[in-house]
Amino acid sequence: MQYFLVCRGTCKCPADNKDLNKEEVSMDKSLSIKIGKVPVRCTMAEPGCPWTGLLVELATHEDSCDFVTVVCPNNCGLEFERRYLGRHVERDCVKRKIQCEFCGRELLAEAQPGHIEVCPKFPVPCPNKCKKKEIPRDMFEEHIQNKCSKQANTCPFGHHGCEFVGKKKVIQEHLDDTIEPHLGMLNSSALELFDVVEVHSKTLMECHSKILELQHKVEDLHKLLGPSFVWRIDGWTERVNLAKSGKKGTLFSAPFYTHRYGYRLALSICPNGDGKAQRKYLSVFVCICKGDHDNLLSWPFSSEVTLSILDQNLDPSLREHINFVIKPNPSVENKIFLGRPKSERNPCFGASKFCELSALTENYTSEDTLFIKASLEKKFDGKVGLIQLNRPKALNALCSQLMYEMGGAIEECDSDNNMKAIVITGNDKVFAAGADIKEMTGKPYHECYLTNFLAHWDSVARAKKPTIAAVNGFALGGGCELAMMCDIIYAGERAKFGQPEIKLGTIPGAGGTQRLIRAIGKSKAMEMCLTGDMITAKEAEAAGLVAKVYPPEQVVDKALELANKIASFSGLASQACKEAVNSAYNMSLNEGLHFEKRLFHATFATNDCKEGMTAFSAKRPANFTDT
Repeated sequence: MQYFLVCRGTCKCPADNKDLNKEEVSMDKSLSIKIGKVPVRCTMAEPGCPWTGLLVELATHEDSCDFVTVVCPNNCGLEFERRYLGRHVERDCVKRKIQCEFCGRELLAEAQPGHIEVCPKFPVPCPNKCKKKEIPRDMFEEHIQNKCSKQANTCPFGHHGCEFVGKKKVIQEHLDDTIEPHLGMLNSSALELFDVVEVHSKTLMECHSKILELQHKVEDLHKLLGPSFVWRIDGWTERVNLAKSGKKGTLFSAPFYTHRYGYRLALSICPNGDGKAQRKYLSVFVCICKGDHDNLLSWPFSSEVTLSILDQNLDPSLREHINFVIKPNPSVENKIFLGRPKSERNPCFGASKFCELSALTENYTSEDTLFIKASLEKKFDGKVGLIQLNRPKALNALCSQLMYEMGGAIEECDSDNNMKAIVITGNDKVFAAGADIKEMTGKPYHECYLTNFLAHWDSVARAKKPTIAAVNGFALGGGCELAMMCDIIYAGERAKFGQPEIKLGTIPGAGGTQRLIRAIGKSKAMEMCLTGDMITAKEAEAAGLVAKVYPPEQVVDKALELANKIASFSGLASQACKEAVNSAYNMSLNEGLHFEKRLFHATFATNDCKEGMTAFSAKRPANFTDT
């Protein structure tokens, strides 16, 4: 007996091949029941499944059949019969989670070889072959320095001139027998130290005097180059007459910057008033122009601008400037005025009724010249700096100019006391595709050596404040090194990291070989550097290179969210914490612990530490002042 399923639309009758209309076909329930009771074997009988039963039971059996092919639930990529699933997941899968038998850390099985090379509790032998056969890696230096019976130690007075070397027991005998000579050495060292301290004291006093002198110069420079602009308008009477005749109703100043890497603004003036203010008021406005550093700034513009008509009275004590303060309202409807410029300049905003024309007496128009001053309060909208690499046509290739600008932006953020964290990002397709190959091609060795080529790239690593890399797309070569200079890396799901310099006949030159091994271990670092192969964001996260992975459209927002969280704490504590963590690169465990303890003790001298503990006890939010 054959069984056919009649589907939607027109089908053929299996007996006479005539068309059937589905509306004329009905299900024979009794026949269906009979068919369901037909005895069958498992579809996996050939591989070895012994199951037999009714057709109606077949689907239920296949859901648990040991011979059906399944895919590893850990996404390792392997397929096998269900009967081997338990053994694979528990013993063979490279993606299974295991616990290091030495330190207890949970990790993936495939990461175990690399972890063993850096595991702090992995037993290593004593190089002196003493009685202690196995020493945890993190106790190795302590053992060599203080516990190994066969370690040849120098005399504790070696820094003072004693050249004796011996094993621990012999050293103690030496100390007991040479007390008087050692005291003589100490006395000589103390006298030498006294001379050094005296020299340094003189140098310190000279430096102190120089610092005071430089501080005065800086204050003078701030006055000279601060966020202000003075516009001189000559031939004032003629300009007023032209405005009254309708020939030239508006004048524009030359553009100026609010501060280094700041907003680019221009002033405009209507000598006979603008709109309803015509013939009665002087109108003065500000407009935002397209600048070189707009991608580094916060938008919309929100800094207060004070406009002043300057009194030119010969007696400065009698001068009364006419002032007007513009307080921008960064609302949606004002975006056309305060948003980032898309054309050469935005429409103007300001004071249509700045002052009555009759108020412009001789003191303000002396020698037929009017002076208008714009003073700006250097204001930051938040406590987080956002730096965006912006060479989209070159895939954000890191050229010298870009890195110098990066250094300037980092310096600007570092020197601003309001700012507590920095986020560095590229665009949605690429973070940075590496160094600019065109710029490097043809550079001779002597030029690279004498100019210390790429030395200026480490401005990010030198930043005092916490830095976060928000990586989307490719971070290759110098781009990967730039991300690793940051304290934390957040990555988009499609981000890829790599050090492909080997394919160009060279090696990483901005810290790739050093920072990568500290981030992911020797084995994986070697694989990446020697093959030039890339790793995905998920692989980078599993290896410890990346802190978290997000959908691409969320990466920058999540990085800013993290930066704002860091910025909500004490800036002093954040910088001390960063310094302590980074010291682990350069110090032994004992040195690092000592350094951490000193910084920890130092925080107790800050107002922020007192405020934090007081607020915790009072169950209220802390108000940190970075003091």
